Amino acid sequence: MTVMRIENALDMELRNLLRAELQTLQKYQEMFDNMTTGEKDKLRGWLANGNSVNSNPHLLYAENGCPMDFIDASRTAEDMATNPEDYF
Repeated sequence: MTVMRIENALDMELRNLLRAELQTLQKYQEMFDNMTTGEKDKLRGWLANGNSVNSNPHLLYAENGCPMDFIDASRTAEDMATNPEDYF
């Protein structure tokens, strides 16, 4: 029974975390009305894998030393690939 309680507690914690992320995503999408369908799809996939909109797979950081959010980092990574001379 202890294992079951632990699993239920973890399940509840995961549900709460995902619910909070969903609320953040909804606010995030409202803020970024100019997100493309592709960006939204990538963002949803990123979140579905347990990640946060406030992090990015590129490990890019803003000038203030904080990790870039998913969309800003994705756009920056795309720009870096297109215009490497501007970054190196």
